[in-house]
Amino acid sequence: TDSFKVEDMLGMGMDFTFAKEGTAAADPAQYLPETDKFMLGNWQSTGVADILGDPIDMDPYALFMTFNGDHTANVMFKGEDLGTHEWSLLGDWGSFDDDDAPDISWDILDDGLEVSYVIDGEYYVFDCPKGGSIPDSAMNGGQTSGESSGDANYADFWESEWYGWWIMDNATGEYETLDGGYWDVCGGIYMDDDSDDTGFVYLWDDTGNIDDPLCVVDVSFGEGTTDAGSMVSEDGWFWTADVGHADWIVDPGASSVSGYDHMIEIYGSWEDDDGSYDYYVYLRPWGMDWEDVRADDPSNLPYYYDSWYVDAMYGVMPDEMPQDQ
Repeated sequence: TDSFKVEDMLGMGMDFTFAKEGTAAADPAQYLPETDKFMLGNWQSTGVADILGDPIDMDPYALFMTFNGDHTANVMFKGEDLGTHEWSLLGDWGSFDDDDAPDISWDILDDGLEVSYVIDGEYYVFDCPKGGSIPDSAMNGGQTSGESSGDANYADFWESEWYGWWIMDNATGEYETLDGGYWDVCGGIYMDDDSDDTGFVYLWDDTGNIDDPLCVVDVSFGEGTTDAGSMVSEDGWFWTADVGHADWIVDPGASSVSGYDHMIEIYGSWEDDDGSYDYYVYLRPWGMDWEDVRADDPSNLPYYYDSWYVDAMYGVMPDEMPQDQ
């Protein structure tokens, strides 16, 4: 168990959650309100106007911000790194709080952010849809090239068939009998045909098959702590759990399995009238061995790794795992 909760601690009327350092459960993003979760990730400006709404002569891609789950954000403007600053929300309005932060505030709209930036007494209003990489114009001092796509190719890391296992943790209510249960998983992460930064996750476990999935989730891809970038959930479901925007934040460079090559950890949680549970999914591309994991801790191998996968991994991933391993 990577976390536990103490309710009404010392009779103070406050609940405290304690998480093991270095695990997904310790990621502060997992415990944010939904509005705060909406802020997480990259925000790239695509237009700019003055306070009256009139277009101005400025690179529309000049502003780039990355918001993190610990309520910090990095800001780049015209290719200059303006540092990392603390942010907060009051309803659908937000701002940076520390004394040396740029004078930036924003309103959350249905399709993104409307960002106000005051520079030397002049007001600039940026349209910022979510997602994307740092544009070429931000990297060459603000000289726009007319494009904002950047050079990241997230498919190189993410688009693959995957194999691994998932485990249920901290289960309560009707789910409690499954607490600690774990199952092998097959499936894939696929990019959308018309996009290089959106896609979907499709998984099934050893109780089902490709036509009886465990998980179907639309995702988006953006920058992360490594060149692999990160994967963020947008909409879908995992077993009995609904999965919404930023319920999953999967960064291969910032998880409990970051020390292993090309391995990811997905963390989610669910609560309904029947009870609650946390779930963790550990995946590697199909055909890749797990011998480095065995060397560290054999208990972290998928259950059917030795009896089935080590032979099957040299062929095509099947539509169903054999039930007679």
